[in-house]
Amino acid sequence: MCCKTTLAATVTVGNGALGNSMTGFGNIALGFTAGLNITTANNVVAIGIPGANVSNTCFIGNTFGDQTQTATLFRS
Repeated sequence: MCCKTTLAATVTVGNGALGNSMTGFGNIALGFTAGLNITTANNVVAIGIPGANVSNTCFIGNTFGDQTQTATLFRS
């Protein structure tokens, strides 16, 4: 497992989590390759899914009872 906190207020837990993030801040990624699609977006939460480069969103993969490959998207 890999953990990094190299960007301002960014937290990752999981191998490859936020692996492509360049300038985003305030992001949280939990799980293998979680948040991999987030590069410049801010305030994104990705749990168990690569997510998308969209600020102020939350992506949750494989929620209980939903075994699809799509994410649940919450936007503030």
